[in-house]
Amino acid sequence: MKHLMIEIEAMDDKPTAAVTAIAAIFFNPETGELGKTFYRRISLDDAMSNGGTVSAAAINWWLQQPSEERDQLLYEDCQDIELAVCDFYDFVNKNMTPLATKLWCGCPSMHCNILRHVLDKYTGMGFEYGNEHSVVTMVELAKALGLNMDAIIPYTFTRNAYNHAIHNIKIVSYIWMYLDKIASVK
Repeated sequence: MKHLMIEIEAMDDKPTAAVTAIAAIFFNPETGELGKTFYRRISLDDAMSNGGTVSAAAINWWLQQPSEERDQLLYEDCQDIELAVCDFYDFVNKNMTPLATKLWCGCPSMHCNILRHVLDKYTGMGFEYGNEHSVVTMVELAKALGLNMDAIIPYTFTRNAYNHAIHNIKIVSYIWMYLDKIASVK
């Protein structure tokens, strides 16, 4: 599988954001099949002490979330940022060449920049520019086709990066298969 859905949790919208979680799941958008998975919670303290930035907007957003979701920032099993990023890089390398990976994110202009920043900082490597694909764009395309993705695949789970990645894969795969089906009608 060469498609990789990424979801991160970050405490800022800048490339220097303190990253508090990374989830990555290989998948096949033609079938919705899931492949190898990766998920790490990251210590906010460690991310910040290593230069990760935090914005007031992110703090306000987290304060408005249910306690079950806020508590994820305080989990004791959180890893140090460098270890989590290096583990993520190893995960991708063991399963696919990073330069050939089709990288999917909810918002590539933000998430890919943040991910690229931490990858460069801790591994000196990153993903190929131009291989980023957007879940948001797929949803907009679905709207133009008359599909209501909120109704078709509702957001009904405890928010964390892993669950969000699974949700995004369902959305992308549904739209991909829908487009494939209407394109094959002759």
